[in-house]
Amino acid sequence: MRFEPHLLVAYYGTMVAAITRLVAGMKPFVITFRGSDLLGTSNPGWKWRLRDAVGKLLSLWAAAGARRIVVNGTGLLTALPVFLRNKAHNLPNGINTEIFSPVPLPEARARLGWDTEEKIVLFNAGVGSGQVVKNRPLAEETIQLLRQRITAVRLEAISACSREEVALLMNASDALLVTSLHEGSPDLVKEALACNLPVVSVPCGDVPERLSGVSHSSVQPYHAGMLAAALETVCKAGGRSNGREQLFAQGLDIHSVTKQSLIIYHQAASS
Repeated sequence: MRFEPHLLVAYYGTMVAAITRLVAGMKPFVITFRGSDLLGTSNPGWKWRLRDAVGKLLSLWAAAGARRIVVNGTGLLTALPVFLRNKAHNLPNGINTEIFSPVPLPEARARLGWDTEEKIVLFNAGVGSGQVVKNRPLAEETIQLLRQRITAVRLEAISACSREEVALLMNASDALLVTSLHEGSPDLVKEALACNLPVVSVPCGDVPERLSGVSHSSVQPYHAGMLAAALETVCKAGGRSNGREQLFAQGLDIHSVTKQSLIIYHQAASS
């Protein structure tokens, strides 16, 4: 029996999206842009600049033939040419709120064997070529300044961890620090919201939108001193955020986003 799909979905741009357009033929297809497929990687050197430029050209060529486009954040929407925005939907990834749910900090630290008195700031160090965009030097400078105000503080950098491990680390930490050069809609921020973990971030991607109305959290400039001051306030307050409540209010739990995705796919298949 020959498989005849009604719709194809490319869950990334660049070569993935280009191949999808080629194999789709006359069938409708949808592309979801995630971040670096439109914004590049920020890695230094002409080879990376060339790779990013070619990747973006492939992304836009594929997008021109797509029935619908999904972007993970406002920054990606504005990165699209104006003529493509009329078929684009801004729909960040949904978060599994069963895996990412609040656990009392002492309980989480006991499971990890962490000191209950130390202040711990979580940071996503990225993996492979994605490390540069996370801007670790700014995060480390921020913590160095924070140590002048709070002696017992540590930057806990995470890289290749399972979702369950990340959830435990979030519940055992005092805050999440984000210093990325650019993002789409970083899942880690929304996962932190689901765990009621306070977030201090630079204004990258859709983070300012996600943190709107979230207590014990703030968006600061790319300035180590201001980031350190914001973290000091969070650490000394010692409270959790109302992020989980705000995540549901924004409709970014996985069930709500799945429903919205299915509506978009149905529109693409039937238009």
